[in-house]
Amino acid sequence: MLPSVVPAASRDGHTDLLSFDGVALSPSAVFECGYYEVEQVQYIADAFLQTLAAACVEKTVGDPFNTPVSFVMDLKKELLDYLDYHSKAYVAGTSTFYIEEPPLSPSELVDVFLDEFVSSKKNLFSKVSSIIMNSERKEDKIEELISRLERKGAWLAGQRESLAKAIIKTVDTYKISHCEEVFSSIEDLSQHKLKCSFRPLNCGNEGCSEVFSALKVKAHDAVCSWKLIPCEQGCSSNVLRSEMDKHCLTVCSMKLVTCPFFQAGCEESVPEPALEEHSQQSLGQHLLLVLRLLQEQSTLINNQAQRITVLEKALVKQSHEAVDIKSLSLLVKEQEVKIRTIEQEMNKLHHLHRATDVLTEG
Repeated sequence: MLPSVVPAASRDGHTDLLSFDGVALSPSAVFECGYYEVEQVQYIADAFLQTLAAACVEKTVGDPFNTPVSFVMDLKKELLDYLDYHSKAYVAGTSTFYIEEPPLSPSELVDVFLDEFVSSKKNLFSKVSSIIMNSERKEDKIEELISRLERKGAWLAGQRESLAKAIIKTVDTYKISHCEEVFSSIEDLSQHKLKCSFRPLNCGNEGCSEVFSALKVKAHDAVCSWKLIPCEQGCSSNVLRSEMDKHCLTVCSMKLVTCPFFQAGCEESVPEPALEEHSQQSLGQHLLLVLRLLQEQSTLINNQAQRITVLEKALVKQSHEAVDIKSLSLLVKEQEVKIRTIEQEMNKLHHLHRATDVLTEG
């Protein structure tokens, strides 16, 4: 694409033109950089279509005779005139909107304009229905209209991006989102574009299709899901940022595992290769935990034994008094279940004794 050219008049008031690639140029032509912050342009261009769809939906809420599509062309023209007027009013200092200081970015400023435009299209029924109608239903209608407008090419992305650049150039008086550097030669302009902070760049990470301005390289690199980064747990692998959690929980050689004495009370999680070292260093602590657990189990078993004794006495008493064989049979089954529970506790205690013996011998 040829650079922007601004012809300058000669001393006698006439413009003497040269030729460059078939384009007439003044000997004193001024070449503009013309680069814009990519993120700002994309955001504003998307906001235009979102606003047009929202305004059409708001205008037809409760209208049985018209659909949102029927107002697209009229509201699009109205939106363009609205943006032209208010962007110029902002620069002239005559804007009726409250604008925060320090100055907003172009996208934040345009958001103020667009929100007010949508609000101005709400009819009386729309204002009332916003209280009683499900907001998700309205959002669904807006999304449906956006998809339809995109399919029909009602407002092409290229057109919206060109408008976004024009708006940015108008309102970005502090030059925070576009470059207005000018040069007297193509060579100087070409050299500048190689290092302009607003020049568009493609992400260098394989698989990522993001495009951003040069000044956003570090910000994008810090969040790019396609970037290979060292494993967070310290293994030797480089992993995609988006796959890090999965890697750490599954195949990582340094994945965290629970201590073998977790059931005894050790809540430490350690890298798998360090598990043996942890067991050796925490031997005394593990023994104390096991002893404490054994004491608790012993107390529980004693309590259960007492309960069994009481139940057996009650069973004997009831067996003499019972006249209902079915009731007696049910009671016996209940006792058998409780006895099996006690046996399971005894087995656990036996295993804990064996684990203690192994630790002691080690």
